[in-house]
Amino acid sequence: FFSGAQKSFARSACEMDKPSDSEDEDCNNAFFSGCKLCSRNCELVKVLLASGLQMASVSLPETFVIALLRAEIWGHNMSSYMAYAAIGINSVAVIFGGPFGRFSDCVDRRLAAAVFAIGTFAPTWSLLIFGYTTAKALWISTIVKVLGSYGLTSNVMLALINDVTRVEDREEAVGLYYAANNLMSLTMTGIPVLLVLILRVIPNNPTIFLVVQVV
Repeated sequence: FFSGAQKSFARSACEMDKPSDSEDEDCNNAFFSGCKLCSRNCELVKVLLASGLQMASVSLPETFVIALLRAEIWGHNMSSYMAYAAIGINSVAVIFGGPFGRFSDCVDRRLAAAVFAIGTFAPTWSLLIFGYTTAKALWISTIVKVLGSYGLTSNVMLALINDVTRVEDREEAVGLYYAANNLMSLTMTGIPVLLVLILRVIPNNPTIFLVVQVV
């Protein structure tokens, strides 16, 4: 009796592990639905690409240059300094988030998105100007990062997605926006981390990662 019950349980477990035809069909339907959404809203593809590249290009120097520089220069004080910086970033984001949101409503949203991107790129640009091996350059980059966080709570890129998408497609476009951002961040940041920091098949050249963002 127990042998038959065990076989039945094992068979049921195997069947549960196998993806059902309906799950595969749902995945295929989601993929083709996203393709159709982009074909109906041509400008949406450009905004998704710009948003994903912006997020990924900010993550690259933060991961491969700035984080290592903090560990080397700040050492045991890194946690406290980063906490102070986080307080400053959140304060600036909260104070200027509303005014920047109103600014994005009054001008061309693409201009507001460009201004937002400048704020996120500025810390890396400051390292290119002042060098990326000194404590002075790190502090300047940190201060610039705090000051450049004025648009973090404005969701200007999401508002731009809303502007370029048809009314009936906006709900699906929001989901595609987050999916595209996560996919591009994983691809453009995860793969370099694997090759440079984990497998170490490629040397970590800070200049390359700083220049990539500018390009």
